[in-house]
Order: sequence, then C-alpha cells, then structure tokens
Amino acid sequence: MQDPTATGSQYADERVEYVEDAETPGDPCTFYFRSTKTTERPAILLQDVADLATLPLVFLATWLSPASVWIWLAKSSALIGQRLVPRNRQHQVRAACESVLGDLDPEEWQALRQNLVATTAGKRFAVAREFSPKNRALTIEVDGTDKLRHALTERKGAILWVNRFSSYPILAKRALAQEGMPAYAISHACHGYSDSRFAALLINKIQISAENRYLKQRLVFDDGEEIKVQKRALSQLKKGHPVFFTNTSLTGHRFIELPLGRNGRLRMSTGPIAIALRTGAPLFAVSIFEVSPFTSYRVELNHLVVAPTGSRALGKQRTDYQGLARVARASRDIIYNGIRRYPDQSISILLDE
Repeated sequence: MQDPTATGSQYADERVEYVEDAETPGDPCTFYFRSTKTTERPAILLQDVADLATLPLVFLATWLSPASVWIWLAKSSALIGQRLVPRNRQHQVRAACESVLGDLDPEEWQALRQNLVATTAGKRFAVAREFSPKNRALTIEVDGTDKLRHALTERKGAILWVNRFSSYPILAKRALAQEGMPAYAISHACHGYSDSRFAALLINKIQISAENRYLKQRLVFDDGEEIKVQKRALSQLKKGHPVFFTNTSLTGHRFIELPLGRNGRLRMSTGPIAIALRTGAPLFAVSIFEVSPFTSYRVELNHLVVAPTGSRALGKQRTDYQGLARVARASRDIIYNGIRRYPDQSISILLDE
C-alpha cells in the first residue's frame, strides 16, 4: 500500500483514508473521507435565467413540431449558448476533456464544444416530450435485461448504478418501466436541471415530474441525510426491488478517485459498492446513450461482479478496500468506454469536482 499522506486533497475538510494499489500497482484507487455535511449552493445561476426564458419555447416547439425541427433548434441554441459560457469555464471543460481523451486540435474542440451545448439543450426537449399531447415515436433498446430479471429472482433487489452522463437521465427510468421493472430512485433534493436553490424550488420540478411517472417511488434526501435515505433504500432492496443510485462524487462522505484516460481523474461514491458488498445485492452499472437524435436510444445494464476479498487479505483493515477498488475499476472502465464512444454525451461525469 502507498503512504496515504503522499496524496494531497483539494478540500480542506477532506482526508485520504487509504490508497489501494496491491492488486494493480499502476492503477491506484485513492479513498477519501469528506467531513462536511452540507454544500453551499448558489441562490440562482445564469443557467436558471436562460431556462426560464427558453423552456416555454422548448415546450411549444416540442408539442407543435417533429423531431427534425428539435434537432435544428438544439444546434441553433448551441451556437448561441456556447457564447454565453464564461471563458474560464470553457477552459475548465476543455482541460477535463483533454486530460481523458488527449490533446484536441481547434477543429475537434470546436465540434465537441458545440455538441456539448446542443446535448444540454436536447435534454430539455427530452423532458418536454414527456408532457406532449402527441405520441412521439421513440425507441429504447435495453441491453442486459435478462441478467437483471434473473438477479431479481434472488429476492435481494438490485442496485442500478447510473453513470452520471449529461444527457437524458429520464431514459433509464423509462427503460426499466418499459421492461416491466419500475424501480425506486435515490434522489438529491436539488436533482434536475440546476444545482441552485432557485431551480430546486421551481425549474427542477419539471424534470422530476416527468421522471416520477416511470418510478415506483423517489427516495429524496438533502445534504447530511445520506445515511437515512440509504436505510430506506436497503429496505426496498430487502423486499426484492431495483433501486437507482447515481454514480456521482457529490453525495455522501466517502469517495474513490481513480485514474481515467491519459491523465484524468474520476471520482465516485463508495456507497453503492459498499452496500452490494455488505448485502449481496446484485450491482449493475447503467449507461444511457443517444443513438439517433430524439428518436433512438440505448440503455446498457452491465452486471458488476461484487465479491468480498476475504478477511485474510484485509489484515487489520475493517473496510474491504481491495473489494471496493476492484468494482470501482470495473465501473471506471465502463465509463471510460462510454466517454470514448460518446464524448459529447458523457462529459458531466468529469466535471463533478
């Protein structure tokens, strides 16, 4: 094991718990504990103002026009929206992309930048479509349902660990409902378009309302309430139900950080893996990709093999760091594959921190 004090942290209230590299020395997993229980969220963001101005137009266009028009509108909004993004934020996003994908020439970056903004706009159309009085043609191909269906027969439930990609989070819920397996979902009180307090009170409720029609129930928590909501999730797992968790570094206190791509870093919560190790509940990594704009999507359910390392390998450690790291690496590899295939749909998971 590496010396934990050799790895620093960008957070004053965060400490390194452990650095696991016994199994793969060239691929260390750093475990962090963050003591802060609350996050200081902005009252309102420029993005909220833009949403207030454009959402009525998005709903109108979605209801009255075909998907081909939505594509044109999303691309047009990208040309405007990318000019509103502060320059320092553009540099941050480009640095995150290049740390994983490698250097991008000006033409590659410009194309990726436009697609990122267009994808963000497209998510608004995907939500607005749920309220449209017209029945829009939509195809969702789900890969891995047989394994999930079989796992649910064991009556241990299933943890659906959703990769926090930027596009269309509603479709994972819709896909499971389509397959006859509606799930519960752990959801932060700020879930939705924006993390601001204003959005949580008003704008985000649009997306939440659209998603709720495909869920059995939403298990909502606020900062500092992670343990309480995890107990509610455990209760549903014990009853044999599938439960959505989000693959994010923004919730809870314990996190894993792993190398990603060329020299990037990826953080994820240890919670879903720890629960799977403790309870034996099957764990699935869930990815959602747009195959054809607004008409065809693919949801991939990847079964992650979760097995305790064994007390002998743990020594005096109470936590199975090797078991956690093994599953985290497998999930990271799935995420990296998604980023390489659909970088414009996958960027937000790189920007959690």
